[in-house]
Amino acid sequence: MLPNSNPFLKLSNAVTGLTFIQEAHGWSGLIIAENPRPTGRLRRLVAAVLNAEDEKSLRNRLSTMLLRAYRDYDTIRIFDAGDVVAKLPLYRGKTDFVDAIAEKPVYATLSRERMLERGSNAVEIRIERRAPLAAPIHAGDRLGQACIFIDNKLIGTTPIVAATDVQESSFWKRLIDTVRLALDAKREHPPAAEATIKSTDDF
Repeated sequence: MLPNSNPFLKLSNAVTGLTFIQEAHGWSGLIIAENPRPTGRLRRLVAAVLNAEDEKSLRNRLSTMLLRAYRDYDTIRIFDAGDVVAKLPLYRGKTDFVDAIAEKPVYATLSRERMLERGSNAVEIRIERRAPLAAPIHAGDRLGQACIFIDNKLIGTTPIVAATDVQESSFWKRLIDTVRLALDAKREHPPAAEATIKSTDDF
């Protein structure tokens, strides 16, 4: 087990752990900082430096990394558990759409510059769904997943599930939808539904 030291504790009690290791190639360190947010959520940062020239250089580099992280980056809430992510088309149901909700909270870390530049468009949400969706649907049924993109790069996914039960429609509605399904099967698969990110106090 590595010894735990914390020379930064005099400056901030948010720094909960620090390990320094002196090796043949230099000094290495790992620092963990925890800073409560006004919302009550705990923000954690981890900084690591390998092969610094000496202990002073190691401390300076770790301090710079944490300062830049606190100053230039922030973690925003994309969805809370239960938020409606998209309305997905539904066949053979008493309604033509079903609400797809986030199964768990989703967060993303972005630069403040990016958020100021793009605002609510800084994060793009794309929905991958089961196709076609047909009733009956039960609350909690998995319908697909929400894919979170930043700068066209996938940074994570989260399951989306049905918000409520949707019962089968009448015989004639089911018959019409069966014909629609047969016709749609001959066409190119439609593009995935897109959801709009909800506004959040974290911006």
